[in-house]
Amino acid sequence: MAKLSEYERKRNFGKTAEPAPRKGGRKRKGAPRFVVQQHDATRLHWDLRLEHEGVGVSWAVPNGIPRDPSENRRAVHTEDHPLEYMSFEGEIPKGEYGAGIVTIWDRGTYELEKWRDDEIIFSFEGERLHGRYVLFRAGGPKDWMIHRMDPAEGNPDPYPDPLLPMLANEGELPRSTRGWAAELAWGGIRAIARCRPGRLDLRDADLEDIGARWPEVHRLSRQVGAHDAVLDGEIVVFDDDGCPDRGRLARRGKSGSEGAVRRRARENPATYVIFDLLFLDGEDLTDAPYKRRRELLASLELEGGAWRVPANATAKIKELLAACAGHGVDGLVLKKQSSLYAPGRRTGEWLHVRADAAPGKSAARKGRAARGRGGSSHAGITAAAEPIAKNKFRLHVGDRELTVSNLTKILYPAVGFTKGDLIDAYADLAEVLLPHLRGRPVTLKRYPDGVEGKFFYEKRSPKHRPDWVATARIWSESHKAEIDYTLLEDLPSLVWSANLANIELHTSLARVADLDRPDSMVFDLDPGAPADIVDCARVALRLRAFFTQLGLDSYAKTSGSKGIHLHVPLNGTATFAESRPFAKAVAETFAARFPDEVVSLQAKAEREGRVLIDWSQNDAHKTTACVYSIRAKERPTASTPLEWEEVEAAADSGDARALAFTVEDLRARIAAKGDLYAPLLTQKQELPALSV
Repeated sequence: MAKLSEYERKRNFGKTAEPAPRKGGRKRKGAPRFVVQQHDATRLHWDLRLEHEGVGVSWAVPNGIPRDPSENRRAVHTEDHPLEYMSFEGEIPKGEYGAGIVTIWDRGTYELEKWRDDEIIFSFEGERLHGRYVLFRAGGPKDWMIHRMDPAEGNPDPYPDPLLPMLANEGELPRSTRGWAAELAWGGIRAIARCRPGRLDLRDADLEDIGARWPEVHRLSRQVGAHDAVLDGEIVVFDDDGCPDRGRLARRGKSGSEGAVRRRARENPATYVIFDLLFLDGEDLTDAPYKRRRELLASLELEGGAWRVPANATAKIKELLAACAGHGVDGLVLKKQSSLYAPGRRTGEWLHVRADAAPGKSAARKGRAARGRGGSSHAGITAAAEPIAKNKFRLHVGDRELTVSNLTKILYPAVGFTKGDLIDAYADLAEVLLPHLRGRPVTLKRYPDGVEGKFFYEKRSPKHRPDWVATARIWSESHKAEIDYTLLEDLPSLVWSANLANIELHTSLARVADLDRPDSMVFDLDPGAPADIVDCARVALRLRAFFTQLGLDSYAKTSGSKGIHLHVPLNGTATFAESRPFAKAVAETFAARFPDEVVSLQAKAEREGRVLIDWSQNDAHKTTACVYSIRAKERPTASTPLEWEEVEAAADSGDARALAFTVEDLRARIAAKGDLYAPLLTQKQELPALSV
């Protein structure tokens, strides 16, 4: 019994129900057994025991047995246990070694392939676990790792990176609620919990890690147990009457020291209200209908002191909405039971119906009426549009007559910016924009349902285009054929394009007259969170200094999204065959010189907190957002040329807002500064030989 002396030394069998070793037990025949016991102790973990030479050789695995061969997990070698322990379930009392609740998570037999002092290779044949594994020493006698050696069963989906939550449209109660389910709109902090065995990652709607502010929610991982799951919900603080209290929530949401956070948690405890399941044990559920996701969520039976899964309603929804106001709930979220989960988007299949929104007078509609068409007093080209049919208008642009439609359709719900506003904006920008568009193949990026709906790229010029819209027949890599690309040569063509809800303009760096010869070289500076456009500004300044040393001028513009585009005018003899390797060498040089700030590879894992210098768009088959292009963001931002003094000021101040420009901002800038990107049209520069 020498092997079990440590086990016996640590336990008082007069107090614990754990089995004492039997003396003189007979040797068991048959395949050796294994057990995995979930041990909810000071910290949740899983104990793996392999029957070997009359004892259960044991490891504590903090994050559970891995199912995916791409990861190793830590396994702490503990004392041998008697074979009787392999059937033990129960509670180890407080004050005793390993105090907590032990349950059997899986058991079965295993086939042994190798057993050495530093490596064990075997195959599980359990109720849950199957597959070939290795345990290997990774340091001292207790420091081991466990790794799956064969492919995972069933071709599982990869565990997802942090997800943006799906959003609801503001709306009113449908006349028929058949096929819909209703949930209470708690008015809390939206949070997605990514749960893996022994771990929980909690992110808000901006993907910020907020776990430290809500320590009580972390115990949820114990109840999720060995599942890999991603949950969607809201963090809510309730008052003494059980109603949501936004004031208490605001006080709880503040950051602070660990002690201050825990004190606020005791004073105003929070509840994580869970309403969706996006991933479960190797299955991506975002493509599953809402009804099935809710059924799987219910099967997890998640109910604890700081979390709950409220039932949804599929009947008497109108009565439920009427009752909301009296209970401090601002309304309902209606979800089509067939709806798929679209991260970060509004699809119209989820509706936020406010308690005071009577049918026919939704809050969203009233807000839009108050804003009018985008909240701008600017009288644009569409003010002269003449009605010719329902939602159709005749518009004279120069010597062309166009039919435009749905001018009041909201493309940017957050600000009420309409399709008419889009047409007006591009007409206003035409004087500075068209010189940069002429002669360039344009890839249309169309948003027929607005920026929160689906979009599609259109390289092949639409067949229903007017005969006066110019095209160019060019080889397309994606189509593997020559196709007609759209050319936007004049104001009527630009207005026609905007009427298609073509929000973004993506153009080639070369013109059709010589598609092998780019007019400029571009570097797309893209920040990996938590880096932002200010970090891009600092990298842009370094690139500018580098090019100045080479005798080259460079110009910067915002991408209109998160980053900065830096252009080096060429307009000379350089071809893509020369500019592409030159740009690649520059990016790789900066990545080598400033490895903590810059990367040159696209891999997401490498980009966190750093700026990607994307050189790959220097290619005859790639496109870039054109200068002055409006972008499909929450607000109608635009790709805006910058003065270097502005870039320096933003880098010094750290103020990202200084480099964010909307269409309205751009109109004023053009009036004051003209076209800051005009040099790119004519300035000739030759690429020098680059030695790095």
